[in-house]
Amino acid sequence: MLLPALLHPDFSLDLHFITLPHFQKTFFLYSLLLLFFYAHYYFLIPKLAEQKKYLLYALLLIAFSIAVIAFMHYFLKASFAPMQDRLPNGPGRGHGPPHGPRLNVMKEIFQFLPPFLAAIFLSFFIRSRTNLREAQKAKLTGELDLLRSKIDPHFLFNSLNSIYALSLQNSEKMSDAVLHLSEMMRYVLYETKEEKVALEKELQYISGYIEMNRLRLSPNIELEFKLEGKGQGQEIAPMILIPFIENVFKHGLDTEKKIKIDIHIHYTPDQIELRTENPIATKNTVKGSGLGVDISLKRLKLIYGKHFTYKQRTEENKYYLQLTIQLK
Repeated sequence: MLLPALLHPDFSLDLHFITLPHFQKTFFLYSLLLLFFYAHYYFLIPKLAEQKKYLLYALLLIAFSIAVIAFMHYFLKASFAPMQDRLPNGPGRGHGPPHGPRLNVMKEIFQFLPPFLAAIFLSFFIRSRTNLREAQKAKLTGELDLLRSKIDPHFLFNSLNSIYALSLQNSEKMSDAVLHLSEMMRYVLYETKEEKVALEKELQYISGYIEMNRLRLSPNIELEFKLEGKGQGQEIAPMILIPFIENVFKHGLDTEKKIKIDIHIHYTPDQIELRTENPIATKNTVKGSGLGVDISLKRLKLIYGKHFTYKQRTEENKYYLQLTIQLK
């Protein structure tokens, strides 16, 4: 809306140029194009073009073009007529024709065509980008649901086995294990449907997951879990970290020798960092891979863009992972 004024050759702070017909023509043209852009973006594309009603879509574009060109034609005619009255040879002086200047319709069409085509192209481009992003989100939402359906029964089965073993031992840890499990299932079922969740709740879920896995570890496996940080009110994509932690338990357990597993989470008001270290159980182990990790990496790229770093390496038969996410 400001471009006609800022680019006008007679631009000045006293705004005298707004009375000039050329500026008024340009200003109204930009105003009409602005209205056309939103009408094209929110109505013509989704209701007609995307519904393959191409004939009606083309007819409406042609009708709009004719209406705008006719408006500009008669607007200029009406605008120049008062100016002619003030000219030495104008109709008010007894000279010249008693009507406005002859306007070249083809010239008006060529002046209008470039910005008109630009508005069409821009609205199609933005619409296609929006549709692609929504499709990616829908796909990842479906993959996240698939991730829940695959992880939760497997994890639930192992957890129930651990609780059963504790019950045989009459262990006092059994009640805590049942409480951990119920809180985790409640979180997964009811609180992970939003794009972002409170970081505190996500960390509680991760802590519960690790403690439940600790119950089933053999005595020769040492698990060190550190959760450090400060800040409150942060949000994070739900279940974005858990597949990487799950891989530690899936691929890093070797009950034939003494091993150590490290999981370290550190967070600040601006970012969260996950670092894991675990031995590689067999040569056939797929390092840092799996359905959950693949989905999480796709979600990280879609939700956080360039605001995360993911590093992994293998050294001396150990697997190291470092994931940093910028929360703000």
